[in-house]
Amino acid sequence: MSKKYEYNANNFTHIDSAINVQVCVAPSNFNLLPIFTISVPVEKKDGEDIDYYRAEAIKKAKEVIVDVAKEAAV
Repeated sequence: MSKKYEYNANNFTHIDSAINVQVCVAPSNFNLLPIFTISVPVEKKDGEDIDYYRAEAIKKAKEVIVDVAKEAAV
């Protein structure tokens, strides 16, 4: 099954004990034009690199999207 959407994490901002990351969601066939962007905080961890924060932010963004979709379906 091919993916309908691409998730791109960018714009990392340090806030207190977290890193705020913007995750752009775009169609897979035209990922240059995002549908929307969501900001998610990722808890700061010593020794972790940018790939860790990118992966965690995308995971959190997907969880938020699922929660919103469930609530909207009611």
